[in-house]
Amino acid sequence: MAGADRPDLHRALLAAPEVGRGLVPHGLAEGLRLRHRLRQVGLVITDSEQVVLESDPPRRLAYTWHTFSPEWAAAHQFDEATVAAWRAEPRSKVAFDIEEAGEGVVKLTVVHDGFAPGSAVLEGVRGGWPAVIASLKTLLETGSALPSA
Repeated sequence: MAGADRPDLHRALLAAPEVGRGLVPHGLAEGLRLRHRLRQVGLVITDSEQVVLESDPPRRLAYTWHTFSPEWAAAHQFDEATVAAWRAEPRSKVAFDIEEAGEGVVKLTVVHDGFAPGSAVLEGVRGGWPAVIASLKTLLETGSALPSA
């Protein structure tokens, strides 16, 4: 991402509507619990297994993926059978690595892994990351993220 340094990108990552507003740490120390917040519906989900796995600001942030609660399912209009299938899968994790890539340019690598073979969760989330990254880039360039769909 041009025109940013690692601290800029790290701050934007935590401020981005799809990332920072969604996962609000009680701090960024490893092992701390995260809250999954959906501002558009006024929902906050907390789970003891939803934690920061690695935190090395401004280089890396990794955490377990969020909890699929009945409230989350209702907010996303998922039926209970789908959510039950997703809940039965192992919790995945997401990691953001930020590297310097030249003067005024940083590289963001997002890895979302830990999925079981044939994962329904993977199929459900795989298309979301390009939109999150596009919104993050727009946030860095303009100061405002893309509107949520």
